[in-house]
Amino acid sequence: MSITVHNLESAIAFYRDTLGLNLQFCTDTMAFFDLNGMTIMLSIPESLEFDHPSSVNNVLSIYKSSPQMIVQL
Repeated sequence: MSITVHNLESAIAFYRDTLGLNLQFCTDTMAFFDLNGMTIMLSIPESLEFDHPSSVNNVLSIYKSSPQMIVQL
């Protein structure tokens, strides 16, 4: 899963310290976390062409408008 972020340092702190995910490795523009065998990639967009909401933002939008549509996985 790829998630676009604009402040990688803050995003790493949130996913690692708040959510408790294991940071696998990071570069200047990307960070990779393990979520029960699934890899989450946080990345700073290379250009405006790639700066768009991730699927996570879409799920959050759906949840805000209709929480009953989200089920626990």
